[in-house]
Amino acid sequence: MSIPTLVEEQREGIKGRLISTVIIISSVLIMISHELYNRTTREQWPFFNVSIMLVVLLYLVLRLREERLSDRKIKIGGREIYTDNLVLLLLLALPFLAYFYPGGSSYARWVIFNFLTLLLLTWAVIAGILGENLKRFGFQLGDIKTGAKFILVLFLLVLPVFIFGARRAEFKSYYPFYPEARTNIWIFLYYAFVLRAIYMLVWEFFFRGYITFGLFPAFGYWVILIQTIPFGIMHIGKPILEVYGSFFTGVVLGYVAIKSKSFVPCFILHWLSAVVFDILVMIL
Repeated sequence: MSIPTLVEEQREGIKGRLISTVIIISSVLIMISHELYNRTTREQWPFFNVSIMLVVLLYLVLRLREERLSDRKIKIGGREIYTDNLVLLLLLALPFLAYFYPGGSSYARWVIFNFLTLLLLTWAVIAGILGENLKRFGFQLGDIKTGAKFILVLFLLVLPVFIFGARRAEFKSYYPFYPEARTNIWIFLYYAFVLRAIYMLVWEFFFRGYITFGLFPAFGYWVILIQTIPFGIMHIGKPILEVYGSFFTGVVLGYVAIKSKSFVPCFILHWLSAVVFDILVMIL
């Protein structure tokens, strides 16, 4: 092997590790921000914990200065600025913003926060820091035939479980998230086809797109477990049966995404399941 080829492989190895580091740390910061935004009391998340994560991110900033992943720039006030600097600044500020400006109880506000962070902010990381395309992270139709088979088979398999769960008191008191959806069909349609659709889209992109496809080159199929653990943890606070089920669901959806080469089948299945379960809770 020639020296230039060896050097090129080393550079690619460094780039790959940096990409994985960016994805992991940005994902952790976003998830911490979600818990801060959606918390009930400040004591649940000591601010010191967030400060530790910011120190880790600062280390990442120093690494990026050694090996810049994207040379993209934008003009602000007649001055060119690297986009990765702006995105990193936003990531640094996000936990502080989430800590001092809690979201409250509005489900619509919670959906907007998810859209801004899980989709728009991760897109900014992908384009502004990594210099990558969204397709690289599963934002495509992928293998439509395989995805459609997974949706049909898995939905039919879980339907009896939904019927069982919809009769239980803990689910009837928790769903649907929008209480008004129980009393007005138009409000339910808005809730199901707008709020729930956006919510499931951004969650599936974040876990089965950004994390799964972003880390797959570095971890292979182990990434299914990597994305499942935080996915399950972020369900804590919901009915206990759903918390347990979310870990199994994360594994299944991670596998579906990889085999379908897209997170879209996961979104369709997750959204369809959520809407059908809401309906079952209201009618059974």
